[in-house]
Amino acid sequence: MPELVVHQALWSMDGMPLDEAARRIAAARFGGAAVRCMDEAFVADATATLTRHGLGWVGNALPRTPDALAEPLRLAARHGAAALNVIPLLRADDATAHAIIARWLDEAAEAGVTLHLETHRGGFAEDGFRLARLLESLPSLRLTADLSHLLLGHGIKPPFAEADLAMIARLLAASDAVHLRLSTSEQAQVSPAFPQHAPWLDHYRAWWRTLFDAFATRNPGRQPVVVTELGPPAADFPVTGRDGAELSDRFTDSILLATIARDIWREGGHA
Repeated sequence: MPELVVHQALWSMDGMPLDEAARRIAAARFGGAAVRCMDEAFVADATATLTRHGLGWVGNALPRTPDALAEPLRLAARHGAAALNVIPLLRADDATAHAIIARWLDEAAEAGVTLHLETHRGGFAEDGFRLARLLESLPSLRLTADLSHLLLGHGIKPPFAEADLAMIARLLAASDAVHLRLSTSEQAQVSPAFPQHAPWLDHYRAWWRTLFDAFATRNPGRQPVVVTELGPPAADFPVTGRDGAELSDRFTDSILLATIARDIWREGGHA
């Protein structure tokens, strides 16, 4: 099997011109980029630019209503996204969330688009225990595991409670995609290069290895969707100093996380 393909989020590229962003992404050995599927002109321009640089792409959607996924699905289908990551930015109880997800899965199947629901704060997918319950009645649902949202949202910290570990394991077992971001239980995004974060990086390595092994067992010969998605200061993700500058280089951290993921995939015998 070839080397693990890792995508870099365009959102993380500080709004630089698309051609420059694509050139940097390709030069850093990423295989593609994650593109927000919100505007037709942007998606068309971004995907054409990525194609010129030999890069693939996956989509991101952030629906705020049940009806709001229709346009991202149309854009993903029209422009050939390998998959569409969905971040539901709406609140709902279990029954309503179930109905919304079931509808979205049907709409994605009709559009011919692979859908992954992200574990993400700010909506009904922020509760990992709820998602674990929903998976029992929605067995076809596949997730994007962004563990940083789960750790912060639930205050998960060492020594880990057995219930928390069981919830994480259940979600990893249903994940066909992963967003690579390192967090602690109190900080949304920290550098994987800083020595004080090494214990957290060890935990994340183990979780990512579990996800990769489970995916490879379910899907022989295929690869999960892997995206480095480090948020910029404008989104309040990284820790910054008095001058507003980040404490580490975000693109360098993205490259390091991509290297770690490729190593885990290869060490698991999947490459």
